[in-house]
Amino acid sequence: MPKLLRVDNKYRSYEWLYSEYITNCKPSREIALIVGCDRKTIDQWLKKVGISKRGFGGSRGVRSKRWLINQYIKKEKSMAEIGKEIGEDTKTIHRWMINYKIPRRTIAESELGSKSHFWRGGGHKSESKGYVFVYIKNHPFVKHNGYVVEHRAVVEKAIGRFLTKDEVVHHINYKRDDNRLENLYLFKTHREHMSYHYKINHGKKMTLKSNILE
Repeated sequence: MPKLLRVDNKYRSYEWLYSEYITNCKPSREIALIVGCDRKTIDQWLKKVGISKRGFGGSRGVRSKRWLINQYIKKEKSMAEIGKEIGEDTKTIHRWMINYKIPRRTIAESELGSKSHFWRGGGHKSESKGYVFVYIKNHPFVKHNGYVVEHRAVVEKAIGRFLTKDEVVHHINYKRDDNRLENLYLFKTHREHMSYHYKINHGKKMTLKSNILE
């Protein structure tokens, strides 16, 4: 005969279940292991006794955008670290970051972290234009989500001031994610920038060299 599992029925108590699930923030999976039943049973009893579930993501609730931003952006944790903390794999964390449009950090930012002069959280490459963005919440020209283009932040760090709206940073090798100072040229106005492209497009050979530190 199959061996009968010894199940502790205390999970049927509202007070005990509330204490474990709400007060102690344990996921239903962990509670199930404590009493010797499966997770579905715990989920069913949470519903029976009227305790609202946190939803997907376990005790910390990865469905909470605010929590996920706090872990990844403010606390600078990797997706692997976040997943390990709540018992989910990296792919799951990445999927929810995509759902919430939380930009991933660039490789450089992952390596430098808070050592970066303009680091305020994370960065990502725009899928449509190829630019890299960095999180600088208090920047005067910040976007609604707290990000600015990295190449302008790099130039601003080098020259010690914010750029004006008229100034344009040009990528000399046309690689929009190559934000090394030697690959950046600062045009004083948008007209100057357009004039340069006009001449290039009409066959005039022009060689630019970074003027950032002149």
